[in-house]
Amino acid sequence: MGLFANLTRKRTATPAPPIRNVTLVEDTWSFVGEGGKEVEGRGYLFTDGDGDPILNREEESGYVAGLDAIVVKVAGVSYRSDALQLPVFDPLRPLRLIPEPTNPHDPNAVGVWDETGRVQLGYVPKEFAPLVAQAMRTGLPRQAMSLWEWRKEGQRCGLRIVIAPGLVRPS
Repeated sequence: MGLFANLTRKRTATPAPPIRNVTLVEDTWSFVGEGGKEVEGRGYLFTDGDGDPILNREEESGYVAGLDAIVVKVAGVSYRSDALQLPVFDPLRPLRLIPEPTNPHDPNAVGVWDETGRVQLGYVPKEFAPLVAQAMRTGLPRQAMSLWEWRKEGQRCGLRIVIAPGLVRPS
């Protein structure tokens, strides 16, 4: 079993079996958010061999067993709203994960940056950062890719990413 598999064990009594034939499919979705404003979502969802979503659109994070991957909502993007609008964070764009072992707030902090490492968007959420940081410390590379964006009034307001041992960008 992969590095992220223990996430499944913590949530259920029996580990979920690996999913076969994991596919990435394009999707859009919208809802009315706080203040009656429409929030639009677009990007990509992982589906199983039957075409059913592995994670629902509403879920902010979860484990994709067939890929030994986690899908997480980037934390702290509200502090970098200008960076969030850049095309380098569009769905399916590769990202760079940079551990911050000297971060005074959290030695397990892992920054989420554009592919070049020039623009920081935010962080891997606190509940997943120790696992990602540990993998990176032990020489197990983690790669990231933007997966899903949320937009309100035409501006990107949130981003979900996938973190896995190795990712191949779909053509």
